[in-house]
Amino acid sequence: PQAVWDRVRGLTRYAEERFERIPGIEIRSSRQTDMRTGLFLFAAEGLDATELAPWLWQEGKVVCRSVKEAGAVRLSLHVYNNEADVERTAELVERALKEGIMSTGAGGRPEEG
Repeated sequence: PQAVWDRVRGLTRYAEERFERIPGIEIRSSRQTDMRTGLFLFAAEGLDATELAPWLWQEGKVVCRSVKEAGAVRLSLHVYNNEADVERTAELVERALKEGIMSTGAGGRPEEG
């Protein structure tokens, strides 16, 4: 329904606005309003997406995937997510950029995609 679509697009817009305030983040999803979906891709300067995605799971149970071809992490936002989920993820990414991350090794949950 339209209400679901509106909610997903609004949440993606919220993620764009929040992540664009983080120094070192490059948003790699389409910024065109008519192209916006629940898929939100970002790259973090100096961090390998294939290491960041499992680190986000390990540190905050953030369900995401690395997209190796894009060198980015993908969040798949939908109605079961909320602004607090986006905020928690953004805070973890800020921490990773500031402090670095330890490789999670083979035990990380998300697989590269």
